[in-house]
Amino acid sequence: MTEELPRMARPESVEELSELVARAHRESRTIAVYGGGTALDDHPPGHTPGLLIDMGGLNQVIEHSPGDLILVAGAGATIAELNAVAETGDQELLPDVPADRTDSGSTLGGPTAR
Repeated sequence: MTEELPRMARPESVEELSELVARAHRESRTIAVYGGGTALDDHPPGHTPGLLIDMGGLNQVIEHSPGDLILVAGAGATIAELNAVAETGDQELLPDVPADRTDSGSTLGGPTAR
């Protein structure tokens, strides 16, 4: 028996995210993605989604190579966490995110999705 697709999910890997999206598509369910929740006042969901995906489980730093100016991370990584990683390589991350949202948990995926 196949497990029912949940109304909310927090994938821990890109593979798990891919499977959730594929299943939602097969079931004709709409999807909304949730990150740090810092922009909900500016971008509220238009309707109740069939599947709400919390990207917080995809918060890993995948690669940091300061000499090559590379920092690769999952969409759920917070800007504050990424700034801390960048600082270890004497770098600075300059996202287009207001400071209050960075302090409140803004994630990499949110500014990228805009």
